[in-house]
Amino acid sequence: MKTVKNIVLWLVSVFLLLMAAVLFTESIHGGLLMFAAAMLCNPLVLKLIAKGGKKIKPYFSIPAVAVLFFTAILTSPLETQPDKEQTYGQKTDVMETAGQAESDSVLLAEQEEIPEEKRVLSEAENSDAADDWKPEAAELTVHYLDVGQGDCMLLACDGEYMLIDAGGNSKGTAVQNYLTKQGVETLKYVIGTHPDADHVGGLDVIIYKFDCETVILPDVSKDTQTYRDVLDTMDQKGYKSTLPAAGQEFMLGSAVCTILGPRASYEDANDNSVVLLVTHGTNRFLFMGDAEAEAEEDIIRGGADVKADVIKVGHHGSRYSSSQSFLDAVAPSYAVISCGEDNSYGHPHADTLNKLRSMGVEVFRSDEQGTVTAVSDGSRITWNSAPSQSWKAGEPTGGSQTEEDGRSQSGQPDKESSSGQGSAAGDSAQTGDGVQTGNTTGNGAGDSAGIDRADAAVSTQGSVQGTDNPQEQPQEEGGDAEAVQPPQEAVQTGHYIGNKNNDRLHKASCSYLPDEKNRAYFNTREEAVAAGFDIPCKKCNP
Repeated sequence: MKTVKNIVLWLVSVFLLLMAAVLFTESIHGGLLMFAAAMLCNPLVLKLIAKGGKKIKPYFSIPAVAVLFFTAILTSPLETQPDKEQTYGQKTDVMETAGQAESDSVLLAEQEEIPEEKRVLSEAENSDAADDWKPEAAELTVHYLDVGQGDCMLLACDGEYMLIDAGGNSKGTAVQNYLTKQGVETLKYVIGTHPDADHVGGLDVIIYKFDCETVILPDVSKDTQTYRDVLDTMDQKGYKSTLPAAGQEFMLGSAVCTILGPRASYEDANDNSVVLLVTHGTNRFLFMGDAEAEAEEDIIRGGADVKADVIKVGHHGSRYSSSQSFLDAVAPSYAVISCGEDNSYGHPHADTLNKLRSMGVEVFRSDEQGTVTAVSDGSRITWNSAPSQSWKAGEPTGGSQTEEDGRSQSGQPDKESSSGQGSAAGDSAQTGDGVQTGNTTGNGAGDSAGIDRADAAVSTQGSVQGTDNPQEQPQEEGGDAEAVQPPQEAVQTGHYIGNKNNDRLHKASCSYLPDEKNRAYFNTREEAVAAGFDIPCKKCNP
């Protein structure tokens, strides 16, 4: 009988010692209590105590062991709750400093609490996505940064970040500072929608300053210093670009990202833009880059579900994007237009604003409201400001200013042309105007012979009206619309004149010279080409 008793005591003692070893990793107090319980059961300890003339009675030792055991368990639970501050710290940082910018300095300023009456809510409608939605998932925050005449969006979800474009050459540091304020250290995805300078101009700074896990660039290149800087920086960091494939999906935290375009290779650089749909719960956000009507049509024809609650309007609100058939398929509740105040392209155009207004879409504009922030909790969308009420088009009202819209223009200075004579490298961030980089021109099939001008007024019927220019301006075949200037009006400071908006080169006597503020003068053709004006005018053939 004594042997059986010793075996039982040894088994209980060894079990309690193992428990003590486990509890020591959680709490030293719990481990010590469990160790004491093990000692009260250990036959060797009991034998030593008996040799000292004392004997522990069972009616004392058994309750004592039980009390020590359960006290140790209660003081040191085997499973601990995750530290919520650590788990959701990044998300909190993201929400604390969503800025509303009117300039670079305001872009980086910390945002004040937005009054409840100014918040705009959107109830989601996609029931299929709702079935898959996990209520415990964190919020998706979408920052539409004000970078003047350009694009830049930061998406944050579950502590993961994605950047879509980075504005023009002069915006790289401002975007970097904004990301730092949001607590960004690593970008899981970086997307350059297409090589125009107003989209990838600041991307070299971002790629250099942050760890970037995946960089997505379309299969189209551009022989400009701006784009070469992006590629060179990627080489420095050892990054390889990932080509977008229509239908490809990837995750940003709990948000599903689907690439919708480009679905083909296009002559127009804008149509090669990466088009992205981000689904968070039942909320859907569509990012169009500068994709125009041809790319939009191909996306719909390919069978993609483009329905979205929020659309980042393509090409800064240009008339060449946002076709009615595409907007009908998207059926957005909200639209965000990223453009510069008083930009030289007339963005957003009256045609686009009229379509959005007739559909009852609420519009947010960076030229009027600065940085705009949307927060999705998976079923509704909250904005940091009320939508625009002006419905004011950016097209000029007349005079000598022309709508240098073009089919593939960037709207930010390219580093090549900024080094040339008469460059616009010093253009202010407030207007967003800049030198146009050299890019692939469209076929001009949708361009009218005249240059439309708009008075940006809202009619009594509620549509944005434009006034036609009484003097019809001819257009260069297959190229961008440019103002007709008599040869004698050219300032004879050089024999060659470059168009800062599209890198096209003219002779000083050409009848298709751009507006005076968009000219760069050169004495020789070699100087002009070296400065980046390497697209010859088809009219004067310099």
